[in-house]
Amino acid sequence: MKTQCHPYIEISRGMSSPDTTSTLSDSTRQSYQAIWGSKILLRPFEELVKVQWGWSARDLANEMMERQHNLLETLYGICFQTFGGARFSLRFVQQADKSPLSIFLFAKISACSEDEVENKARKLWNQIQSVFPYDYALEPLISAEKLKPCMTIPAQSNGTASGAVIYPLVQTLRSSHHENQRATRILGTWGGANTNPENIWRVLHHTQALTILDILLQPTIVKKHEIDYLITSTEALTNATKTDMLIGQLMKERASTMSQRVLALHKAFMIQVRLISSGDVSTTARVISSALTNKGQPHQLHTNIFSLNDHNAPWLTKKFIEMDFIPFRRGIHPALQRIPFIATIPEAQTIFRLPILPKGGIPGLNMEYQSNKVAQDV
Repeated sequence: MKTQCHPYIEISRGMSSPDTTSTLSDSTRQSYQAIWGSKILLRPFEELVKVQWGWSARDLANEMMERQHNLLETLYGICFQTFGGARFSLRFVQQADKSPLSIFLFAKISACSEDEVENKARKLWNQIQSVFPYDYALEPLISAEKLKPCMTIPAQSNGTASGAVIYPLVQTLRSSHHENQRATRILGTWGGANTNPENIWRVLHHTQALTILDILLQPTIVKKHEIDYLITSTEALTNATKTDMLIGQLMKERASTMSQRVLALHKAFMIQVRLISSGDVSTTARVISSALTNKGQPHQLHTNIFSLNDHNAPWLTKKFIEMDFIPFRRGIHPALQRIPFIATIPEAQTIFRLPILPKGGIPGLNMEYQSNKVAQDV
């Protein structure tokens, strides 16, 4: 009988808050933090076919997407019932040597004592194992030697290291008829097409430098003043579409989407998409941003590029390594800092998602499979 493996748990003491409704700013609450990680391996297509319910490859893809949706529903539930404040990182790592694209899942949890945080971290691992989609295999990082290299950003000496944060675009709309009228500020929304965003993995695999795509996820409860802000913004946009023909044509559908979105925020996540690379990340970030935008919809995401060679580098890399959110600093009141990162479960599913590959794989894309089987270029 195969012995069950458990991941190595890295425990540290720092200033953090287990409160899922806290702001993005650094907290002053003393606590213990625990982080564990696992590699995610794809199962060969031949194995997936054996356990599918439907009759076609399309049926199988739909089943896999449904299981990923169920995972998010479960994460939301168990985090509030047992693991308040748990945070997850889905991390895609592409080495510069063109080795297969690697996928990792990391979890971070906080508690008041070292024993408590270790116990909670182990229980969380057991829960994740039991609900993780069986289309993939979890290979836990069982030692510090395996975990720490995956959580560390290698130092670069060529001076080109850069990073990016992708977040919903803030648009300012002014009436074409009333120049003195107060502008309407609109936040873009998360939510790409509900299809396979293969361009994300393809562009990562073809980068010429070490590149890491990190998708940070945390279940949360949307506060009353945040809901009030979203409702007010929706009403302002609805009114603007009635009084200004140009705004009306551009934003009528957006107003309807925003109204439906507010109703769906009874279950919500905070989500952040960020990139870090030993080279220039701008092109890769733009491709990923486009892949996360619904087809036929206005481009609603913005990319903030930053250098890892200036005075911000230590602070930004620390946020990245410790799975902390990087604050949004453009045109948003401090009390509303979380707004750009709030997503409904359907929105989160279009971002926090795992690859679904066809029988022959995707041409030019190498990924790691279970049993040391690697998909080769087609």
